[in-house]
Amino acid sequence: MRSVKCIRCSEKINRQVDPFVQVGQRYAHKKCEDLFLLENEERKKLNEVLLHVFGKNEVNWGAVQQQVKKYQEEYNYTLNGIARTLYYVFSIKKLSFKNADGIGITPFYYKEAKKYYEKLNKAKSNAQGTLLYNIKEVEILPPHKTGTKKKSFDLNFL
Repeated sequence: MRSVKCIRCSEKINRQVDPFVQVGQRYAHKKCEDLFLLENEERKKLNEVLLHVFGKNEVNWGAVQQQVKKYQEEYNYTLNGIARTLYYVFSIKKLSFKNADGIGITPFYYKEAKKYYEKLNKAKSNAQGTLLYNIKEVEILPPHKTGTKKKSFDLNFL
């Protein structure tokens, strides 16, 4: 059997032992491909947040991608963390990005946004286990008209 390289990590794949997936006409480790797909999905979410924050024609994609790469390498920020931080700053803190040339504000609010989302997740998990109200459905039938007579008027009397 011919040896193949993973297209994601460039390591050799032993197809008899290692779990793998075929990508086009090439191969990748299952874990490498799953990680690649997850990162690709997170990048799409980040791009959606950027379009929401800056507007369609206002994003300086070169500067933003350079900053994202820097934050991932230097600060170990995740794509999801960067996207959530930008959403937090724009939607929760209500700060404007009109004159911004990138996402340089991210390191200043990353920890604050992380704490906010941790508290939010904790509150959600605490609220899931409790019922606030016992809800009981009751069907109410419309009242029946019984014994009602229609009064007649004599118009000649007037």
